[in-house]
Amino acid sequence: RRIIANDGTVLNSIGMQTIVMRKPHMPDVVIPLGFSTSFVTISNDASFAIAQSSDVNPSMWLIDLYTYQSVQFLWAYEGVTQPALSEDGMTLLFLSGANWAATNDSLAVQVWTMDMITGSLRQWTHEPSGIAEATISGDGLVVWAATKDGRLIRVDGLSGETQVLLNSAP
Repeated sequence: RRIIANDGTVLNSIGMQTIVMRKPHMPDVVIPLGFSTSFVTISNDASFAIAQSSDVNPSMWLIDLYTYQSVQFLWAYEGVTQPALSEDGMTLLFLSGANWAATNDSLAVQVWTMDMITGSLRQWTHEPSGIAEATISGDGLVVWAATKDGRLIRVDGLSGETQVLLNSAP
């Protein structure tokens, strides 16, 4: 998960209702937010950030790093967590137990992506035990995830094939 952009811009979410942005050779900027953060990630070009609220049911907020404006753009009763961006910033990966695609009746936490242009959602995993952690490749075509039952999986975005890379201990 990226907190440093290609130009060296760094974001620090200090757990309160602010994010500190540090750009090389510039004074720090404290960005006020209307919510407390528990996690933040930055786009490679340092134009925007995605922040996860620290609510009981976390939501995602888009923060414009030029205007310092923020808007809530992704919410589910089951929560949305662990944001990660593809290199071009056009694909957002996150975890949620939501059933948006009507294929997650158990409400186990799964890997989802959102197209940042169209807003369309895609469910990448269908793990009965759920997903503990995940990340996305730079090109947005591969997801790696750790399942809650201890397996490491790789999901190909083009074929949809899931490969088990590491099985849990017996």
